[in-house]
Amino acid sequence: MAIERAIRMYQIKNLKLGTDGRGMYLSLVCPAADGYCLCFTKGAPVTREELNDLTEEELRELLQGREIAKGRYRLQGVRANVFHANPSFRNFKAVAPEQIQIWSLSYKQLANEAVLHFPDDPESQLTFIPMRYRWSVRRDNGFVILNVELLDNGEYESGVLMYRVGNTLPIPIPEAKIGKDIRLRVPANEEVRVIVSEEYQGKYLQA
Repeated sequence: MAIERAIRMYQIKNLKLGTDGRGMYLSLVCPAADGYCLCFTKGAPVTREELNDLTEEELRELLQGREIAKGRYRLQGVRANVFHANPSFRNFKAVAPEQIQIWSLSYKQLANEAVLHFPDDPESQLTFIPMRYRWSVRRDNGFVILNVELLDNGEYESGVLMYRVGNTLPIPIPEAKIGKDIRLRVPANEEVRVIVSEEYQGKYLQA
């Protein structure tokens, strides 16, 4: 197996994740790469040590454009000429909230060896797809009607979003209540707001 430190020529620069009318896209700069490995995860960034179970054959498969599932993360290989065939790359699937680490791949022809170049800082070649949400409240005869919507087709975990009445402790919002009216008895002088649990700060963004 060949996983090497990403020296300057194999470091990915100007990594960008964007969205437009056609959906999400990626762009980057790394002229020396023969290919790229996209790593999708929902937890902490994948470390170099976690990749030690990749075989040489699997690395060659990634360089050929294959996809490989590895427990808590999944990998997608893309040849450089395919990635850069257009100004931006769109042929990937991510489920918000999810992060994407991208590493360069190179090929040593004489040894028939694919090499993955891992950066010293795992977060230096990382981008994130947040879950966007919005919420609204209206008053109705002494009640507050709260409605929380998700704007992306992702995976919501119950309790990630919470509502707080005034200065009271926040109440987790279950998955079953997303997109539905939540009827609350709230004093006229208290406000209701929606917050993100501490663990998911930055992964859920209010639209």
